Amino acid sequence: MGIRDKPISPGSPWQNCFAERLIGSIRRECADHVVALGEQQLRCLLRPYAAYYNETRTYRSLIPRRRVQFSGPDALRLTRSSAGCTTNTFEPEFLVNTGNTMEIAMMLDWSPYANAYDRVLRRTATYQALITDLLGSTGPLPLLRDHTVILDCGCGTGNLCRSISDLLPAATLVAVDSDPTMAEFFRKKLADRLSPVAKPGTVYFLEADLMTIFPWLTQQSLRPDYVFLVNVLYLVDDPAATLRMIAACLSPGGGELRLSNPDERTDLGALLRQLELDLAAAQQLDGLVADFAVLGGFNHERLASMLHRLSSDEICRLVRDAGFKRITHITHDHYAGQSLLLSASI
Repeated sequence: MGIRDKPISPGSPWQNCFAERLIGSIRRECADHVVALGEQQLRCLLRPYAAYYNETRTYRSLIPRRRVQFSGPDALRLTRSSAGCTTNTFEPEFLVNTGNTMEIAMMLDWSPYANAYDRVLRRTATYQALITDLLGSTGPLPLLRDHTVILDCGCGTGNLCRSISDLLPAATLVAVDSDPTMAEFFRKKLADRLSPVAKPGTVYFLEADLMTIFPWLTQQSLRPDYVFLVNVLYLVDDPAATLRMIAACLSPGGGELRLSNPDERTDLGALLRQLELDLAAAQQLDGLVADFAVLGGFNHERLASMLHRLSSDEICRLVRDAGFKRITHITHDHYAGQSLLLSASI
């Protein structure tokens, strides 16, 4: 078939993840669903997929989400089946029906959720406890050190970054999120601390796909002392590749990952009930009824099918396989008992 290897550039391990992600997408969305009986059939199968990948498939790092925009019968349609979320991409010559919930996750429109998320969660004791546990102010994790470099992967509206900045005034904070609405909230919330360059005492924000931050760190010669991955791993396209890139970018001999993620024990209903109780106890519920409904609806309709994608054992295995030498802390007594909290060091 004329297949040849294509080595990456010397000293550029970050290039691996892009090749791995492409190969993974081809397998999940195309090759794993058909048994090709020969080279000709495989080429016939991959040719329309290449057109789909380059023209129709959505990408979080692109605005607009597709390289080529479609309307009418060729537009992307998301449907729900009895088995859960299914991605149906209609094109004149190619149909992909992957049943892969992650394809939906990468195409979620977070804009109706961002405002409700920000108004509701930051007023609940449960969410505030999540933040303080991650900082090490409460819970099993040690307190963060100042004068360090900290990366927040999937920073959302900026609540965690704001808290870190308040706690560690001399830290260099780098944050990344690909959603435009979340980015707008982030910039407003940290407007007084944003900087066009990463330097101590400031926050550098990059609106881009998560995987683009790692080559940027290399270019800037930045090695984070801490990386936060808070309720993000279950949404990324390739959790293993993401964790490998985090391990590779951390400061050697002391870099630490702090991860919060749903697992097989997560009960979305129990979490929402606790948040509702928090609002009622703070006498905030009456004024946030509509926002709370949006929050609950988005979680049930868009995220619930993905919450149990990774078990706690699988998360620990992925962390170790990524190159982390030891998991220093792990607990499920976190976020009203509905989220795994883990720290791991290089």
